[in-house]
Amino acid sequence: MDAMESQLKSQELQEVSLFAENLPWGMQWKGLWHLFARHGDVTEAFVAGKLSRGGKRFGFVRFRCKTDAMRTMERLNGFSVYGF
Repeated sequence: MDAMESQLKSQELQEVSLFAENLPWGMQWKGLWHLFARHGDVTEAFVAGKLSRGGKRFGFVRFRCKTDAMRTMERLNGFSVYGF
């Protein structure tokens, strides 16, 4: 493995967080975890106890690698949960 491949591999293995907005009121961190874990290796999920500046519920999901985060973003972007 040359230096370029090694650098790309190390970047791939860095954890990446995604921001999720407009979460339904009933969703807690476990629900967010399970929804996103169907698409990649989730290491952490967090739902904020306050609203965004736009007045919407939000949270963050951390993935073990960038590939999982990118795949999940493609699959769930615009996805509705409980009609939200």
